[in-house]
Amino acid sequence: MAYWTKPVKVVATVEALGIRLRIGAMLGHEVFLPNVTDPSEVRADVQGKLIRFLVAPDTLVEEGQVVAEVEAMKMIVPIKSRCAGLVKKLVAGVNAVVGAGDLLLVLDLNSSSGQGSSSLVSVRKV
Repeated sequence: MAYWTKPVKVVATVEALGIRLRIGAMLGHEVFLPNVTDPSEVRADVQGKLIRFLVAPDTLVEEGQVVAEVEAMKMIVPIKSRCAGLVKKLVAGVNAVVGAGDLLLVLDLNSSSGQGSSSLVSVRKV
């Protein structure tokens, strides 16, 4: 890769949740390209032990609601839902060791309000 007409080294590292690009050791630029996942899937953010689910099947959850807790390095990490929906299935078992990116539960996005259907795509102003 050329950066201002000078060659620059780009190092790509494949991680569980995406690809990390390090551009030029001296420049210190870093870009993270997350894997594209189904919004109805709630996945672990970190590797650790699944302590508990805070929801049960057939429970309505809101966007951003904590649905599970994973213990990683003696810390409890909350796992949040990215979308509103109805919990369809708990995939991982409590006390199971999960890796970053492992599927924990599946949501039915069409049942988020109990009436009608919700969009698979949510747009937020950042």
